[in-house]
Amino acid sequence: MNLIFKAMIHQLKSEDESRIISGIQEAVDLGDYSTTPYLIDLLEKTSNHTIRDQIALALRDIGDERAVKAIANLLTDVKTLHHRGTLIYALSAFDCTEILPLLVELVISGGFEVSREAFLIVENIEGEIEPNVWNECQHKVKVAIEQASEDKVELLKEL
Repeated sequence: MNLIFKAMIHQLKSEDESRIISGIQEAVDLGDYSTTPYLIDLLEKTSNHTIRDQIALALRDIGDERAVKAIANLLTDVKTLHHRGTLIYALSAFDCTEILPLLVELVISGGFEVSREAFLIVENIEGEIEPNVWNECQHKVKVAIEQASEDKVELLKEL
């Protein structure tokens, strides 16, 4: 392990927010997938929304697909309830075919920012979707349209 990598890990393990954010930026500067497990570990453990958002953006910049599962898990965690905008934005850089049901649920139930970001990700999915998954998502949308507010209905109809 080289000295720069060790210093970055040391910063990520710090209690000081500014040092942690510096470590996150160093991980991006390294651009190496070997930093991903450390970033994901901190992403899952931290209760600091600023740090969580910075890590999500760093993972987006690094581009390691392992970030998708970790970020998706946080989108269903109550601790991120009013802090999901950056998390969902970070997912937009990845192939999110595997989390389509979650994204559809976020379009349906998310606030303005989250529902629109999730919509954009769904709209840009290029992977092959299993027919049963697609049918399930379509059914959820049809049910949601019946109960949604006027502005949400328009969004759901476009889905």
